[in-house]
Amino acid sequence: QSRMKSRRVYRVRRSRVSHGGKPRHTKRRVGRMPKTARGHQQSSAAKMFPPLDVHSKEDIAKAIKQIMKGPVTILLVYADWCGHCHDLMPHWDAAANSPNRTVPSMKLNEKNTESFNKALSHLNQNQSSIHVSAYPTVLVLDNKGNKITDVQGKKDTESLTQLMNRSGPLAE
Repeated sequence: QSRMKSRRVYRVRRSRVSHGGKPRHTKRRVGRMPKTARGHQQSSAAKMFPPLDVHSKEDIAKAIKQIMKGPVTILLVYADWCGHCHDLMPHWDAAANSPNRTVPSMKLNEKNTESFNKALSHLNQNQSSIHVSAYPTVLVLDNKGNKITDVQGKKDTESLTQLMNRSGPLAE
């Protein structure tokens, strides 16, 4: 009996930068998502839904499209003048750029909440507007823009990363 060997497709990439006078060649597997440092397969959601920072009306339209695509969306509502928001931003950005993130994530500036609520009301007539009493606030929204829950507790890189990595499978 002959055994079939698994065939791996490689693409050779040649860089223009020479290393030690010789062109540098690298092999890269094609057709599969890259693996993490521990050898786990990376999630494709992180590439499909890049983190979105809602600053303008054009960004609101992109945010509504992202909300409709996913089962849930993690939303951070922040204010520019808020010191706690500035403390949270590096943790949020690190979690939002996690390769294993399974849900869309976005930041909404408090100046745009009224426009965001109007856009959500066009999407879903029964949707109640997002009201925030303190900054920063992390919300979990369903695919129609309804608030599922507020995220309470410690908001550091590890806990936010776990939230973004585990929320997708739980929602499905």
